[in-house]
Amino acid sequence: MFDTIVEGTRHTLEFARHCGARKFLLTSSGAVYGKPPPDMTHIPEEYSDSPDPTDPKSAYGEGKRAAEQLCALSSATHGLETKIAAASPLSAPTYRSTSIMPSATLSSTA
Repeated sequence: MFDTIVEGTRHTLEFARHCGARKFLLTSSGAVYGKPPPDMTHIPEEYSDSPDPTDPKSAYGEGKRAAEQLCALSSATHGLETKIAAASPLSAPTYRSTSIMPSATLSSTA
């Protein structure tokens, strides 16, 4: 899963540059923040926790973090304007109504 996310993002960024795109949107995930404290209902922009890299179940969140880093590098080195939208689960078998949502997502949907 990690390799699929990272290599897929890398190839998509290369394709965007090849086509002369000026902007790129990465759909990321709240999983990049790791497991939040139980009392947290929203993730503030300055929150900097991350998934446990030694836990195999963190492959998705770590892959998304690496994809975000690739976007930042592409922006800095190639001038491709990148935006990252990190959403929490909206529908999934494991969805809980108590899932947290990044604050940026909340403010962009208001």
